[in-house]
Amino acid sequence: KLVDKSTGQGLHCQKVVFLFKGRKRESLTDQRGVAKADYDAPPSSGTYTYQAEFLGDNDFAPSTSRAEVRIELAPTLLVAYNVTAEAEKKVTLKAKLVKKATGRGIRGQIIHFVFKGIKKESKTDERGVARVTYTTPEEPDTYEYDASFSGNNVYEGSDTKSVIKVK
Repeated sequence: KLVDKSTGQGLHCQKVVFLFKGRKRESLTDQRGVAKADYDAPPSSGTYTYQAEFLGDNDFAPSTSRAEVRIELAPTLLVAYNVTAEAEKKVTLKAKLVKKATGRGIRGQIIHFVFKGIKKESKTDERGVARVTYTTPEEPDTYEYDASFSGNNVYEGSDTKSVIKVK
């Protein structure tokens, strides 16, 4: 917010220059003296510093201010699919990793699977789906398997359970 120090009133229609991650944006202040600039979030979470600068004019002196913005990890949802298969046959297990906010798949992330103590991993495709193949047990029953995403510097981790029904 850009204000006149003597009156405390916001300065209207004044140019403010923002600097964030080496990129400049210019904006005019509104009726209350508030200027805004939109930027794309950095590729990883953390706390980042930005600067807002009023260059001054004939009536007002220049002013510069720095502040911080915190970029949070993006929440995810991992969905594993139930499957039915015959005993002692190969079965493909699938899990889909999506951004919670949009429901869109997240590509290129490692998903860890565990079935009957056997660990496998697979990278998500362009739709956010990871696939692994296991051999089903010989005993007909319903078996649980786990799928998990550990998270990274952009996305929160998530995990889920699903079942394989062996006939």
